[in-house]
Amino acid sequence: MTRHKVSRKNNNLYSMKFRELLIEKIEPTELSEISGVPKTCIYNFRYRINATLKFDYVVRLANALDIDLNKLKGV
Repeated sequence: MTRHKVSRKNNNLYSMKFRELLIEKIEPTELSEISGVPKTCIYNFRYRINATLKFDYVVRLANALDIDLNKLKGV
């Protein structure tokens, strides 16, 4: 499966906002259990600015955290 960055627009503005939501909402271990996304992927994305996530992982995390990705992007 192809890996995609959440966004490159505006210096990763959308991915930074998504990262902030991940940090403030829930612990990575619990989020991994809820979403099915590997804990290491969540840790890497939370703490490494240049980390990428598979698009399906982004969708799983957004669903687990009840985040509307269209709203996050401003659509």
